[in-house]
Amino acid sequence: MPVTPPAAGHVTLGELTRACEQRFGAALGAHNTAEATQAVLDLEAEITKWAADTEEDEGGVDEAREVLRHLVAGLGRLADTSEPRDRLAPLVEPLLGLRERLRERGAYDSADELREALAAGGVSIEDGPDGPRWTVRG
Repeated sequence: MPVTPPAAGHVTLGELTRACEQRFGAALGAHNTAEATQAVLDLEAEITKWAADTEEDEGGVDEAREVLRHLVAGLGRLADTSEPRDRLAPLVEPLLGLRERLRERGAYDSADELREALAAGGVSIEDGPDGPRWTVRG
């Protein structure tokens, strides 16, 4: 989807950059990776257009490229942390509750088997003073 100019008339690269950044932030907040990715691609297209017109630039292309790098890093964080954890949370959280109840009853062998089964599925469990913490291995 092309970037919609914030106002009629002459639009600056800075305004287009902010519009893409706002779309990206809203999409990231909604965990909408497709829309976040599209905002990044739209910003890249605008940078390319503006870079070809050196008379209109006044340093805006470099600033826009810095925002572009920031948005790409945000996509990486979303891909690395949110999605797998969000998808697995409805399964892992109840299993961790079951594991905790098994440990409270002294059924440590069964609790360990459950931990090993989760590990085989790519979920690492780290026990700490505040309870278990889990992460998804890549």
